[in-house]
Amino acid sequence: MHSSVMCHYYILAERVKQRWESGQRHRGHMEHLRVFDPKASIPPEFLQPLPLNGHVIEVDTTDFETIDYEYLFTQIQRILSD
Repeated sequence: MHSSVMCHYYILAERVKQRWESGQRHRGHMEHLRVFDPKASIPPEFLQPLPLNGHVIEVDTTDFETIDYEYLFTQIQRILSD
């Protein structure tokens, strides 16, 4: 597994864990029954957009401070105006 994917998966697993432990996540999601192993392999379909035949804008949310919101909003406006 590529190290940046592992890093991203670790962040994803940590965010899910924090949401569960905060008590604000609906208990029906059952995260407490899942094992979040940052070294586990990620199924390729997990890394792909849903096959909805729509537009895809990739945003790296590893660090929210580095998101280029102006670019993101421009892309959304472009898509909405098509």
